[in-house]
Amino acid sequence: MTEVPLPGAPARVQVPPHAERVVAAPRAGLITEVKVAEGERVKPGQVLGGIQSPGVLALQRDYLNALSAYRLGQTQYARDRDLFKEGIIAERRMQETEQAYREKQHALAAARQLLMGAGFTGTDISHLAATQRMSPILEVRAPIDGVVLKRMVSTGERVNDQQPLYHIADLSTL
Repeated sequence: MTEVPLPGAPARVQVPPHAERVVAAPRAGLITEVKVAEGERVKPGQVLGGIQSPGVLALQRDYLNALSAYRLGQTQYARDRDLFKEGIIAERRMQETEQAYREKQHALAAARQLLMGAGFTGTDISHLAATQRMSPILEVRAPIDGVVLKRMVSTGERVNDQQPLYHIADLSTL
């Protein structure tokens, strides 16, 4: 059987816009580690690399301070609630304690959101709360299941806040 040449048909393969992501540096710092190369397949949450950033230490410190204040507020609230039930303290003091406790809850939630915005996962934050050990290294993670189309940084490079690091695309639908 002989092959019959077909006339060339111009075509262009495109990734749908919803299947592409640019992974940016959540904080300015120094790239300490690059774990994936162009063409490599990644899973959601997979660590792509690490950034050493002094700002990350400040976020962790603020979270731990908010956590300590929240725990103290929780204890004070429970104590005053019991004292109020027994009629030992006035309703006004109970309301003030309750308000202070709510403020501490909000401060803790805000500190947690800042950590999550910097790339921390819920597991990372729970580990920080349990161990009280801070680290200047921020792990950069893949947001989607896909392939690294482009790596835009190298180890030892300084990056700015929100500087693009990787271009990842889900190639399952082209």
